[in-house]
Amino acid sequence: MRSETFRFQLGSFSCLAIMDDAVRYPIGMFLTNLAREKYEPLLRQRGQSTQEIDLPYICLFINTGRERVLVDTGIGVDGMGPAPGKLLSLLRAEGIEPHEIGTVILSHGHPDHIGGSLNEDGKPAFPNARYVTFREEWDFWMSGPSLAELPVNDGLKKMILASAQKNFSGVQAQLDLVHPDTEIVPGITAIAAFAARKIRPVDRHLQTGFQRLRPQH
Repeated sequence: MRSETFRFQLGSFSCLAIMDDAVRYPIGMFLTNLAREKYEPLLRQRGQSTQEIDLPYICLFINTGRERVLVDTGIGVDGMGPAPGKLLSLLRAEGIEPHEIGTVILSHGHPDHIGGSLNEDGKPAFPNARYVTFREEWDFWMSGPSLAELPVNDGLKKMILASAQKNFSGVQAQLDLVHPDTEIVPGITAIAAFAARKIRPVDRHLQTGFQRLRPQH
């Protein structure tokens, strides 16, 4: 079994979790609601770093028996680290070609979820796929938000916004904008988990968009 992939079964659905990349972040970006003096002893007890956390970027391939579905596209060719994402090579290693995927669900517009939507030529990386995201997600990113609430430098804010607008625009001809409780393909319904736009961006990252997939049999 490859360390970057993990197969599991969900009812009649065959699923493959794919680690597109893993990046190390300052741990303070995530533990924003807990004082350092409280979380550091707990981390030390578990032998974990008190300074950094490794965050894997996971995409999910689902074979429903009738449909081949991909949830999120990873960081792509632009990358958020020293190298491009590995999604396409890992899919191919599992015998899955990009043109065989019929639906790509984009959970939200952060670059580690949408960055692999286009290939090196700026064309849809999954040429035969119907791309799907919430209309609210599209409206938010295409409105040119300032991202003033993000606790990161201006350069990173510009990169995040540019990635969302580039990738959404690049797949627009194949993009369906849907509303909550829309059945994406038979057996998969997207449930909205939108967070308020004014909350901490890390919280929004965990709650927004297609955060839950409900298999129906």
